[in-house]
Amino acid sequence: MKLLKYIKNRVIYSFRANSDSYIKYLKNKGMSIGIGTYFISAKDTWIDDQKPWMITIGDNCVITSGVVVLSHDYSWIVLKNKYGDILGNIKETRIGNNCFVGMNSIILCGTQIGNNVIIGANSVVSGEYPDDCVIAGNPAKIICTLDEFRKKRKEKFVNESIKFAQLYYLNYKMDIPKRYLKEHFYVFENRIDNLDNVFKNELGDICDNNIVINNFKNNNPYFKNYENFIEKCRITDYTK
Repeated sequence: MKLLKYIKNRVIYSFRANSDSYIKYLKNKGMSIGIGTYFISAKDTWIDDQKPWMITIGDNCVITSGVVVLSHDYSWIVLKNKYGDILGNIKETRIGNNCFVGMNSIILCGTQIGNNVIIGANSVVSGEYPDDCVIAGNPAKIICTLDEFRKKRKEKFVNESIKFAQLYYLNYKMDIPKRYLKEHFYVFENRIDNLDNVFKNELGDICDNNIVINNFKNNNPYFKNYENFIEKCRITDYTK
């Protein structure tokens, strides 16, 4: 198994074996990629490296599986064959800081994306987009501001956490272990004191650690503790 993994990483996937190796490769080619940026599945991602100086990706971005980021296209070949013109199409493409690019999205050449932007899965993105928004679609359009998205998520978060735990119980006939709630511990975990190590890691993951910790400290949990959360899960109808 170790030999197979080695062959895949060094021969089949090569510089796309993982996020670190892919970022190192792109930076060595001359591309600007900020700190904290991460490729979820580097082997399934394609960042246009033919003109690497024409692409900038900011800090703390998450690029998911199947994403394509372009700085040029070859459409001018049609004009060349029809009229004899050679009109290359190469444009600067920029992704700001703290952006999430959903699965199988395509960022076309010349696209300018601001900071704190969420891009929905399967989006085809072209043009300019401001800071603090959520975009999606083909062609991608602004569907809401980041503040509006946050409000919607906060309204649904507790019920989604309960359903998440209940479906685990229905499948495995046991209460969900705390370690599987690392994206949901806000609803029940005591603030900072004796915080589980799994959750401590989550507080410091990707984002500015001070912002996350201060937010965590200044917002009370919805339940007294993990046990109280599980009790609520047992008496709540998950189908609602």
